[in-house]
Amino acid sequence: WTNFRERDFWRFHWPKRIKSTKAMLYLSVREIEKKRRIRAGSWVFIAYKELSRVSGVNQCSIKKSLEGLQKEGLIEFRVGEKRTRGVKVLATQIKRIIPIPRPS
Repeated sequence: WTNFRERDFWRFHWPKRIKSTKAMLYLSVREIEKKRRIRAGSWVFIAYKELSRVSGVNQCSIKKSLEGLQKEGLIEFRVGEKRTRGVKVLATQIKRIIPIPRPS
């Protein structure tokens, strides 16, 4: 990732181009990557509950915001499975697109 620069998110004015909930989620994924020491652009398994806690975004708004970020080309994500009695849950998988793309 020699050309990758974290500040490109700001340099390309993404926070002005997307809703604040999307920007908060994107930055929260970045924080979770750092906290878990996961390389930028790797798949991260995250529960909506954790995303909500870190970002301050309501859990009901998370899926729609993630879909918006994916449509903008900033992330890829796979929806997790809901918890059912006695069954382990697969958390949502999110991967930031690196290098950060320029808005179209």
